[in-house]
Amino acid sequence: MRSILFTVTLALWGSTTLANDQALLLGVERYANLDRVSGATDVADAQDALKAVGFDVQVQTNGAGADMTRGLTEFVSGVRNAERLVVGMSGAFVTDGDRSWLLPVDVADPILFNLAGAVSIESVLRVLAATPGQAVLVIGRDTSANDAYGPYVRDGLGDLEIPNGVTVVTANVGAAADLLVSMA
Repeated sequence: MRSILFTVTLALWGSTTLANDQALLLGVERYANLDRVSGATDVADAQDALKAVGFDVQVQTNGAGADMTRGLTEFVSGVRNAERLVVGMSGAFVTDGDRSWLLPVDVADPILFNLAGAVSIESVLRVLAATPGQAVLVIGRDTSANDAYGPYVRDGLGDLEIPNGVTVVTANVGAAADLLVSMA
């Protein structure tokens, strides 16, 4: 794991100049209606380290759907002039096989047409594609979860179509938080 962290860090942060870099850290651990994802909010531990190397960091832990939407909107407003982008997401993810979402703390029943406030991984990837070669998405998820929610949605991630120039790392929640801290 150490060599992966070192390789990713070197590849992305070859330049140490301070720029208008943007980071978004979303972690959801304590769900109202789902099992807890222990350690998912640890992604927020990377905040200080990222700020120290020049990132403007937005953090949302255990956010309701409306809060996560506000955080994403604020992040996107700073992306246009950013040289480097980092998004860390950790918690419960669901997929319909083609699309994937991070669930907010207040998700009632994660069925296909009831994902209000969930964060679309595909939309995040689209935003990250604006900074090719300097964009990273780190996903921390509960790899032991295997629930199905209705006929079209299940735990986990679907097949992600990763844009050119975007690096995506998926891991368990602890490894994802460690990677985000070590990137700075």
